[in-house]
Amino acid sequence: QKTVPELIAYSPFAHATDIAWPLINDVLGDASMKRKYLAHLKTMLQKNIVNGEYLVDAAQYQLIVDSSLNTDANKLFSYQQFQAGLNTDVTFGNYTVPGISNLLEARKNYLFSVPELIATEPIISTPIFSNNAPTINATVDISVSILNSNSAYVGYRFSVEEKFMQLPLFDDGLHNDANANDGIFGNAITLTGPAMQYYIYSENDSIGKFLPARAEHEFFTITAALPIPAVGAITINEFLASNTTGQQNELGDFEDWIELYNNTDSIIDLYGLFLSDNFSIP
Repeated sequence: QKTVPELIAYSPFAHATDIAWPLINDVLGDASMKRKYLAHLKTMLQKNIVNGEYLVDAAQYQLIVDSSLNTDANKLFSYQQFQAGLNTDVTFGNYTVPGISNLLEARKNYLFSVPELIATEPIISTPIFSNNAPTINATVDISVSILNSNSAYVGYRFSVEEKFMQLPLFDDGLHNDANANDGIFGNAITLTGPAMQYYIYSENDSIGKFLPARAEHEFFTITAALPIPAVGAITINEFLASNTTGQQNELGDFEDWIELYNNTDSIIDLYGLFLSDNFSIP
């Protein structure tokens, strides 16, 4: 059980070489993974602690349990201690429970004294595409200005069921990136789906940076320009409602179904199209 000073100064690299913590070993033992870890840790600090969001949340939770705790005959501390618990330490025997803001403000100050967390980080500008509404299977150029960077990549996928793939971004003057070593990174990417989710990652020798900061949980999207089929290009060929003994689906179930027929000689992508008995309500 750690003391308050130990909690405040708990190293973000604890257990880095402890074989009982294999996941931490792998993350902190790989230089690039460690820089990603630092990037996410810094984001969590900025998005939850530095901006005071944790204290707003804590106050809301305090209100939720206030009346129940006030009438609890078995509570281990007084109602007054509970009310002051956001910013007042409480002592139980030889152990001190720190006030939430007391602990986290001191913890924030400690973490921002760790050299790796205050290292100069990459600065990533908004990515630029050569075409913001490409057709499916079109190849588009992507370029992005990044300062304080040694390397960068774009993470991308075409479906939420997919893992993000990584495409390197280069600053060599050969990948749609203007001139070599000018801080503009680029490459070309083929839009093989109707929409591409993407983010940018960059790192230097000390720390990494994501754009958006919470990638891969958050990401940007570029959507393909889809041609609208001509009237009559697609028709309803067959349908079956209240299916009980007819065609079974691939799971062996008797589902209702509808069959569409392509009247053209070309592939028609149905993305963005809908069926409805009311044109104003897709």
